[in-house]
Amino acid sequence: MLIIGIIMMLGGVGCLVYGFMQNNNIEAQFSSLLSSGSMNPGTIFIIIGAVVAVIGLILVIVGAAKKSKE
Repeated sequence: MLIIGIIMMLGGVGCLVYGFMQNNNIEAQFSSLLSSGSMNPGTIFIIIGAVVAVIGLILVIVGAAKKSKE
């Protein structure tokens, strides 16, 4: 559980960074505006990344607590 939590935290942070990069990229914003009418193409990545990172953090805490009891 500890390893899965670490992997999820890293994936969540990576998704957050990618979402912030997409929101700060003029080319991605212009392309998103023309295709879907949205100015913030990275918002979904930011939301998913935050949720996955929090779940990963919870798994790391639970895994560390179980490991310390053994």
